[in-house]
Amino acid sequence: MLDKKLIGKTKWIVFCSIIFFSLSFGQDFTFQITINSDNHDEGVYELIFGFSPNATDGYDDGIDQYAPPAPPPPAFDAVIGWNNDRYYTQILAGDGELVEHAYNIQQQFGSGNLIYISWNNSGWSDLMGSIFLQDAFGGSMINIDMMNPALSTFNPMAGTFDYTDPINPVLTLTYVAFNILKLKVTPQGGNAVDEELIPNSYRLADAYPNPFNPETTIIYGLKQSGQTTLEIYDLLGRPIKTLVNDYQSAAEYSINWNGTDRNNRIVPSGVYFYKLTSGNYSSIKKVMMLK
Repeated sequence: MLDKKLIGKTKWIVFCSIIFFSLSFGQDFTFQITINSDNHDEGVYELIFGFSPNATDGYDDGIDQYAPPAPPPPAFDAVIGWNNDRYYTQILAGDGELVEHAYNIQQQFGSGNLIYISWNNSGWSDLMGSIFLQDAFGGSMINIDMMNPALSTFNPMAGTFDYTDPINPVLTLTYVAFNILKLKVTPQGGNAVDEELIPNSYRLADAYPNPFNPETTIIYGLKQSGQTTLEIYDLLGRPIKTLVNDYQSAAEYSINWNGTDRNNRIVPSGVYFYKLTSGNYSSIKKVMMLK
């Protein structure tokens, strides 16, 4: 819970308590994040996420609510970012797509440079297969399993994460670089459906076609969920392009490389290497670009 002494300080404090509402089993539920600062003149933000069979993945009149433009800093602000728009409420289509959906939580720090986030995850496992809160850098510093906080990873440079009470964990951010967080939600059933497709082992397949022009397909499998990178290197071992840098669930994946570098310039003809890293697994294979 929020320390009473902390409330009395002049720092801006964002208190985020997630209240979960089940409308029915499956993809018809919402959960709410209530955000306020220590300065009550800043207002209270109630951000509502979820799924409904009556919603689309865009704006739905009578269901979703747009948010106005952000106030000038250092005023505190917090909204849902979805498809380049700002929302207070964004409900996605409950259409049976039991896959991961990624929201942005866009935050503007107040003058105290402190954001406080907490939630109550009671009952979440009945309706969500998984829910993660990550930084915008691929979860390299903040990767919070919101239903199983003990399985989370958190770099103390970002602030503090207290899961002494695993039902009511507390995340405090003090590093202003984290003005965007990724909220990744998979509705219940997604994990169960995907279990048959989960590989028995990690694998990195041969690119096809190989040699290629103008693009090739790389297929890989993850036995376990984890932070995953897929990178392209030249013959001298210099990084050319990052194709994947994200926390991914255990499954089979396919991604295309169009023969460009990180600046979207076509690379010269020649031999290149692609490297997959996930957890303790790492594998490198060769591909040739022909013009």
